[in-house]
Amino acid sequence: MVFALARTIDEALAFKEALGPEAIYGGGLTALQLGWGDEVPGVPVVDVSEADFGPLSQPIAPGYLRLAANARLEALRLDPLVAERLPALCDLLGKLGAVGVRNLATLGGNLAWGLGDTEVLLAALGADLIYVDGLKKPVDAALHDDGLLIAVDVHTARHAPHFVEKLGHREAFSPARVVVAGCLRPGGWKVAARIGPTSLLVETLQHADEAETVFSHVEGPDPALLRIARNLLRGHITRLGDTP
Repeated sequence: MVFALARTIDEALAFKEALGPEAIYGGGLTALQLGWGDEVPGVPVVDVSEADFGPLSQPIAPGYLRLAANARLEALRLDPLVAERLPALCDLLGKLGAVGVRNLATLGGNLAWGLGDTEVLLAALGADLIYVDGLKKPVDAALHDDGLLIAVDVHTARHAPHFVEKLGHREAFSPARVVVAGCLRPGGWKVAARIGPTSLLVETLQHADEAETVFSHVEGPDPALLRIARNLLRGHITRLGDTP
């Protein structure tokens, strides 16, 4: 496997161009270091974990926080600004693997993995992915495969009811069994869920009782886990209140 460590964004872009379209960007590369899967990727990897993507966290507009994509998950969890404005994210990160994993893993890597827990909460909060070429995409949209993700812009929802809950093995490097999250918006509850090793599910609900049939059009999730996800969503929305 070809591995290139980029110290700057310009170096990362240059390595990617030199290594060709198959090359991928990597953050903490915990999937490799902890032996995830049977084989290492058969493609070149550009490690961007040491590049300068700006401050770990910074306010960018009233009610919004920008998080560096190559920020280590444990550093995010301990960051005072994130703790103040995104306490739900801090709580979730505390349930994501062990400290050793969080000291290696990055936010961008967790999102790019496709099964990361942070994606569920960030989708419910309406976060956007920011790429070095200026492209901006919602977290729940398809990743820009060839792009270099440099930041995530998150609505902090400090005054909007929101929740996140995860069921799974706290210190196991494996997908959670169920992760659900929701945030009350003017148009209703935006809810997101990942049920086992499946794609992210996102819908908008008006009332708690709609959770009984949410994601009913989706094939693949384990029926028992889907039932648990619906019960969790209904319980949280009932507790926090339906659309005003």
